[in-house]
Amino acid sequence: MIRLLTLLAKVISVISQLFSIGSGGTWPGEIALIIYPQILKYYLSRVQKGIIIIAGTNGKTTTSKMIQKIITDSYNGNSTKIVHNDSGANLLNGIVSAFIQQSDYIGNITVDFAILEVDESTLPLLLDYCKNKKLAIVLLNLFRDQLDRYGEVDTIATKWNNTLTEIPQGILILNA
Repeated sequence: MIRLLTLLAKVISVISQLFSIGSGGTWPGEIALIIYPQILKYYLSRVQKGIIIIAGTNGKTTTSKMIQKIITDSYNGNSTKIVHNDSGANLLNGIVSAFIQQSDYIGNITVDFAILEVDESTLPLLLDYCKNKKLAIVLLNLFRDQLDRYGEVDTIATKWNNTLTEIPQGILILNA
């Protein structure tokens, strides 16, 4: 299933770019999640050293790029394999697409770290896939942003709190 789905997703990415209907950064993941909702669980299981999740209203890209630089430099660039959804696609479909882009055409992928920029409302969904993983979570600021989609800041903070209490282990870094 993974092999066929990865091949299909890569073809969708190429078609999306070829016909200028997108960058190929979300549709491959969207289709993959529709066909096989557990594909993210498969990809996260391929991460060897740790998953670093960055969530918040502002600062995700800057923070994730700094983390990527720190990791790369600390390993002296010696073939450290990192999946990073640095295209700005920070919903589950963008995260899956980042893994698909890094995998070969039949879904084989082994990476050292996953650095995942995550939309505020997506954090609880992603953490459901990350239980019992080597995990570091960086929580940045929350502002009244996209109130039509998320409601008040307190709503998101409550969802974060409820989800974080279910994570058995990991490192939590807060920017208050």
